[in-house]
Amino acid sequence: MRDRFLPRFVATGGERCARALAAVTAEGAGAPTTARSELHTLAGEAGILGLAELAELAQAGERDSLTWAEGGDLAARARVAIAIRTLASRIRALAASAPPARRLIVVDDSPLIAAEVGAQLEADGWQVESAHDGAGAVRLVREFRPTVVLLDVNLPGPSLPTLCAEARAAAAAPLAICLLSGAPDAELAARAREAGADGWVSKRAGLEQVAAAVRAMVARA
Repeated sequence: MRDRFLPRFVATGGERCARALAAVTAEGAGAPTTARSELHTLAGEAGILGLAELAELAQAGERDSLTWAEGGDLAARARVAIAIRTLASRIRALAASAPPARRLIVVDDSPLIAAEVGAQLEADGWQVESAHDGAGAVRLVREFRPTVVLLDVNLPGPSLPTLCAEARAAAAAPLAICLLSGAPDAELAARAREAGADGWVSKRAGLEQVAAAVRAMVARA
């Protein structure tokens, strides 16, 4: 489970630390509550992933947030800020030391097709998440940090070239995009060129061929 969810924890953990630190810096009436909420979530997620040191650090910051809220204790506020900065540093180090993972997103407006394709790719050694529209795909690129996106060409939302551009802009590292469709091969190849995708594969080819096409595309990258 750690290998599956650690990339998302690293991505969202950094964002939570930023929001918590912004609250501490702002010193508004709701600042202690905001900081405590973000730290509480971080502690829970770190605990689930077995990151005991990070969980304890977040819990200590959470307790100091409560002390800060109850008495306006400036020393407690300073400890909260230190805890958040330390957490952010540890999360960055965790991200830097993590080995490259084979993470892939399947994006199809049919949950059944996404599940079938995802199961085949998991059997091929990929960590897979799925989305069913363009907005969900971009969000997952940001949170899950995949190296490959397998993208259906007929999704609700922005145009295919726009969606490919938004996905790459949201990516933390180079992102390979493979188009997936039941359209004739010539049409699919043309759409891949238009969208700036790295490859394409027909749904008519079968699940094993989809996995083979992804392997070939990654090998070319």
